[in-house]
Amino acid sequence: MVRRRTPGSLAALMAIAIGGGCAVVAGLEDKRLLPDVDVDGGASDGGGTDVDATAVAPPEVVLGGLKRPYALALDVTSIYFTEEQGGTVQRLRKGEKAPVVMAVGQNSPRQLLLDAQFVYWRSDNLAGDAGGGNSYPIARLEKVKDKSAMPQTLWREDATRVFPIRGLSLYEPTDGRTENLLFITREGRVQKKPRDRDYQDSDIATNQNTPSVVASDDAFVYWVAEGEYAIRRQKKDPSAPDGGTAPAIETIHTSPDRVFALDLALDDENVFWLDQLGRVFRKKKASDPAPAVRLASSESTGAGSLSLSKDAVYWTNGDRGTVLPKNGTEQSKRVLATAQTQPRGIVADTFDTPQRVYWVTETSLVRLTPCSSERELEPSTALQTLVRALPRVTIPFMLHPRAFRVCTRGQGRQTSASRAM
Repeated sequence: MVRRRTPGSLAALMAIAIGGGCAVVAGLEDKRLLPDVDVDGGASDGGGTDVDATAVAPPEVVLGGLKRPYALALDVTSIYFTEEQGGTVQRLRKGEKAPVVMAVGQNSPRQLLLDAQFVYWRSDNLAGDAGGGNSYPIARLEKVKDKSAMPQTLWREDATRVFPIRGLSLYEPTDGRTENLLFITREGRVQKKPRDRDYQDSDIATNQNTPSVVASDDAFVYWVAEGEYAIRRQKKDPSAPDGGTAPAIETIHTSPDRVFALDLALDDENVFWLDQLGRVFRKKKASDPAPAVRLASSESTGAGSLSLSKDAVYWTNGDRGTVLPKNGTEQSKRVLATAQTQPRGIVADTFDTPQRVYWVTETSLVRLTPCSSERELEPSTALQTLVRALPRVTIPFMLHPRAFRVCTRGQGRQTSASRAM
């Protein structure tokens, strides 16, 4: 990691520039390796203020005044989100500013999933949450609902139970097939059930030590066994063929540091995860003796979310959002934004061009557009460009006038600069 200390006389000026949330953009298409510099308000090796040499204009607040938004999901036309404190599920059409409240009275909805027709969510269902009655931790609504409606309950529990639903997953095939399954983790089990009705659950794995996050692809279900610091997988249909032996559960990874994964994401070949130490890993899905590849590190965190696009991995950690190419290295890590309050639910919008990245903070839905192309400038031209671009860029860029790139985004050209290696 490359760090630059700023003199004390500049610290206050830079704090003004950074205070609104400083976004950093990397060349994701060409996977340039630009230096990564933390912005931690002075918590550096030698004191002073660490300045991010690749910062650009802050992210855009799409919606503000929300009541602790938590989960986030996207499709071609809309952005879906939940409010943990407000107990709502909402939809915002892209390009609009007024969301539609789809469901109210939900108990801290914390996870959203989409298929072609429905939006699904998982709510908290700890003992006593429903005041002694039933709780409804899994429900769904048709996406087309333009006003608040009664959700279809897909799971109900006696509220005196102490084992909540901890994870929810579905898989949408891309080859024309259909699948009508949800995958859940609860009380030592990984299970599957129909998407269109209550109950009728069946076991995929039992005797698991605190299973939590779950993900699925065309053939397997993957989950985190927190109590054993492991990531495992099993076939979606683990039944033994012709009365033979059922397939064994595979362990993808066990942490030697005794920390568990906070979130999982899958592409065609790999499993990605973010762990409690703020590290992002990648490992082949198939049985492979090779160890997991650590892609990046950040501060330890008790919460975080992870998302993939075709080329990049995005995650939230503490007060920052980060991006790096999927096949990148520690040196290619980019801080997208700082000074964010409890960022979570990060999602890469792969439907739009240019691609955007969304996340939620304690009160807002936030959007950022990473660079779609870059060109290099000579130092003198770069400084003139920075002056013209102010206040969209931050003062610290002027500390590195050696070689700069101009970032262009989408149809309109937005100027920023970053220091070359």
